[in-house]
Amino acid sequence: AVLKLDSNAAPGIVYWGIKDLHIEGNGATPSNCVGLQLYHCSRGHLENLFLQNSYIGLEVQGLEQFLISNTMFRNNGYGVNLSQGAAAINICNLVTFDKCTFVTNTLRGANLVYAAGVVFDDCVFEKNGQTGDVNTGGVYVDNDYATQVGFGFLSFKGCWWETNYGHAFWTESGANICTQI
Repeated sequence: AVLKLDSNAAPGIVYWGIKDLHIEGNGATPSNCVGLQLYHCSRGHLENLFLQNSYIGLEVQGLEQFLISNTMFRNNGYGVNLSQGAAAINICNLVTFDKCTFVTNTLRGANLVYAAGVVFDDCVFEKNGQTGDVNTGGVYVDNDYATQVGFGFLSFKGCWWETNYGHAFWTESGANICTQI
């Protein structure tokens, strides 16, 4: 990862943020090429980020009470990946994407695994995925989305969807979510 933050390594942090950051990979996308990794980081804010040309633009594990605003996820394999991870204590919960753009990510704009409450406000999902590949597209929700809490909430408000290949939005059959679009 170009930048990795792990709150387990810095106990006592109450609130933190990153603003005006540009991370651009080299376009080669091995699975370990990640722009920004956040592990167990809660109560924070990412603002005005540009994450481009990595396998994963933003990898998040165990994030709670978090705002990501005015961020561009472009030309990555996965724009953002929300998961629990092998050693994570918490699932991703209470995460809001506000005015973010997910564009031309070759696999998925947003990959949601082990999350319970995610909100997308005024976001753009455009040209994500690959033609003819049904496992790619705009937003994917895994069947483990809300495994620990039993039921998850996913909201899309005022979002723009255009020309996502594979699927614009899809869930696995076992995903226990309440979706508002």
